[in-house]
Amino acid sequence: MTEPNDSEYFIQSVESFAQRVGVSAETVRTWIKDNRIPTVKMGKRRLIDIRKLKAKLEDDD
Repeated sequence: MTEPNDSEYFIQSVESFAQRVGVSAETVRTWIKDNRIPTVKMGKRRLIDIRKLKAKLEDDD
């Protein structure tokens, strides 16, 4: 069994996303609060929806 590569992840934790884009987790939480990035809720956690974010960025171009 092979490990999935980054492009196969469709949701990402706030902390992981923050590290990937080079900002603090608190900055990402602010973006979420301001509805600047799409999320999904799983249990008590709010996760970044990578597919929706990519679509939003493409629409903004």
